[in-house]
Amino acid sequence: LIQSHCRGKLLGLAVHPSGKEFATVGDDKKLRIWSVQDMQIKQVKDLEYPSRCCAYSPNGKLLALGVGAGILKDDKRDGSFVVLQAADLSVAHEGRDSQEWVRELGFSPDGKRLACCTQDNQVFLYDVTDGFARSGNMAAHQAPVTALDWSKDSLYLVTTDTAKAMLYTDATSAVMIPVASSLRDCQWKTGTCTLGWAAQGFQPEAWSGVEVLAADRSDSEKLVVTGDSFGRLDMY
Repeated sequence: LIQSHCRGKLLGLAVHPSGKEFATVGDDKKLRIWSVQDMQIKQVKDLEYPSRCCAYSPNGKLLALGVGAGILKDDKRDGSFVVLQAADLSVAHEGRDSQEWVRELGFSPDGKRLACCTQDNQVFLYDVTDGFARSGNMAAHQAPVTALDWSKDSLYLVTTDTAKAMLYTDATSAVMIPVASSLRDCQWKTGTCTLGWAAQGFQPEAWSGVEVLAADRSDSEKLVVTGDSFGRLDMY
């Protein structure tokens, strides 16, 4: 018997730090935990809301879900984020600071912060060590955020949006860094942004009509996989 998501879009995927399992969420209001080795579903949790993004904490003990998909007008749950205990999928925390659905979220490498990006162009930062209290809000984007990456030292994050803008933020103060070159030597823990210097090698020719929609870099920093507007996966 094969099970999978159904109805609407499937956009949320997060790999557990152990590499042994991964989580998926979608518009069908289901959270599924998959075994990498067996390629089978280990757990299924019925949700009360659609979700299009998820992220594990660095120690693998927490799983954060972004709530909403912009499907229903004035949905009271849109803009929320829910944090689950990864072991039994019980709710550890739930918060909401926006009325627009959550597009991206991610824990800092040290596990002390959670960044949450919403459809209304905002990036919210939460203090994990203080019960996920809101610690800041970066609102310099002029379009919805499409990806975010944390620096290895957990001090900075970089975000891109649908208008092809790439912004850098001081995670401590939640203030945008106006001079991007000041972080030219910064080392990044993840590589999901499809813009910038590091992404130049996999950009298609302008005449091809192809757009890279998603990217992810391996922990070894030796491989990058991309997904494009033609539904193709490429590995570099």
